[in-house]
Amino acid sequence: MKIVRVTDPEKMHEIYRFRYRIFCEEIHMLDPKNYPDGEEKDEYDPFAEHFMILDDKNDIVGTFRLVLNNPLGFPGLNHMHLESLLETYDADRLAEFSRIAIAKNHRGLRNMISLVKLLLKRGCIYLKRKKIDFVFFAVEDAFYRIIMMTRLPFKKVAGGIEYFGKERNLLIMDYNELREKHPIFCR
Repeated sequence: MKIVRVTDPEKMHEIYRFRYRIFCEEIHMLDPKNYPDGEEKDEYDPFAEHFMILDDKNDIVGTFRLVLNNPLGFPGLNHMHLESLLETYDADRLAEFSRIAIAKNHRGLRNMISLVKLLLKRGCIYLKRKKIDFVFFAVEDAFYRIIMMTRLPFKKVAGGIEYFGKERNLLIMDYNELREKHPIFCR
């Protein structure tokens, strides 16, 4: 598998359709009536870097976005009412992994652990260029347990907060700590 950054408008439509399929049709996190064109997108997308996860046949098996500091803030912090986190972390050195969508046939434990590690490895190189030191994301308990199995330096900042109809945990990771403790990710 590989991760590619997407800037091409047609590929962006593929991402939005994939997200619609996962979030509206499969896991019912979002109401499909709010996306009559069959593309799931929101106000944070213009402020994000978008990525596809491709399998060996170059088929999309996942997507995610990395939201950088912007006038709207960060979706997870805003929705979870955790804007106070910005008192601890410099917003310009912070990024949020968001809208992580994984195809149903790639959601098994082994695949998910591999995907998390791939995401972090690709992220390490990209975030270093962007001068981002901290990444965070909101995850439900099942994904939280998978992330903890990686034994990577994630810290739980908040837990049990309702977000899109489920209780979620806010995790943050210091990429400098990842580089120091697990240099294999940042080569």
